Amino acid sequence: MVEKIKVNLSYNVYNLLIKDMEDFHFDIKDDTPNKNLFYNTIIKNMFEKHKKEEDLLREKLSILLNNKIKSNTLLNEILDELEELYNYKIEDKTNRSHGYYISFRPSKKMEDIYDEIELSYLKNNTFSNYFRNIFNEYSKLSQDERERIVFKDQLKIIESAINNKKYLNVKLKNNSFEFIPYKVVRTNDELYNYVVGAIRRNNKLHYLSLHLFKCDNIIKSKKTYELSEEEISYFDNILIYGPREVERRTITTKIKLTKNGIRKFKTFYLNRPIPTEINDNIYVFNASHENLFVYFSRFGSDAEIIEPLNFRNQMINFHKKAYNKYLNE
Repeated sequence: MVEKIKVNLSYNVYNLLIKDMEDFHFDIKDDTPNKNLFYNTIIKNMFEKHKKEEDLLREKLSILLNNKIKSNTLLNEILDELEELYNYKIEDKTNRSHGYYISFRPSKKMEDIYDEIELSYLKNNTFSNYFRNIFNEYSKLSQDERERIVFKDQLKIIESAINNKKYLNVKLKNNSFEFIPYKVVRTNDELYNYVVGAIRRNNKLHYLSLHLFKCDNIIKSKKTYELSEEEISYFDNILIYGPREVERRTITTKIKLTKNGIRKFKTFYLNRPIPTEINDNIYVFNASHENLFVYFSRFGSDAEIIEPLNFRNQMINFHKKAYNKYLNE
């Protein structure tokens, strides 16, 4: 078993790891980051991802070369050489300096993985360089893909429950409940993953979207469920607007945009709602006011809420408060 490992990283990769620990709530009870568990989790899941990809590549190459190379010994030698070329040859171009470092102690639960890395994958490399390559590769993934790597084990349980139409027993900080998982959905901004589903009470569905990190304490139940066509249709229709909209009440809203407002709408990607209808400069949305308010409050005079009146007044009051604050100062 290897001792404590120190890995030098670039500024960009180091800070990304620290940020992910915070964003994915990877902490101990007192909100202190659980660095050792986090680094071990990335190594385990990235190694398993890499190994799976390697096995698939080897299988494909074997099929392609099998008809041309009759000797099994020669075929395996060629495949081994190709495998070595594929094995984590990742150059860190984010920052040439490796002036930042992390240190961690290998988890006892991962002894077999560390032994396998040392015997079969390390070759003439050091643990420090090998793991730096792993963290570099992890850092090149989008945030939602990194989240899927960190919560790979939980994701496997959730997807198995969805495929087998099983309930999930979910335990959160304040309560626990039986959850019907429908789909794991990534947000359009490629930042987070949500487990979309529902709780059934009094023979009615109460729709929920759980952030993936909140599904840390989950167990697949033996109980099965069946969603009606109407319930499935609701999920599919609302998911057009994103997983965050599942729990929110959608209302038809008309918004008038100036030419500059239309330009902003085409440019501002984050949280952008999908219009159901566009008539010249009048945009119609069937979305929640929470989403529309967060998005269009940035437009200032380039967006005017036409209807409904209560939402129009909400936006007026928002800008009035800001105006008065600057006026008084």
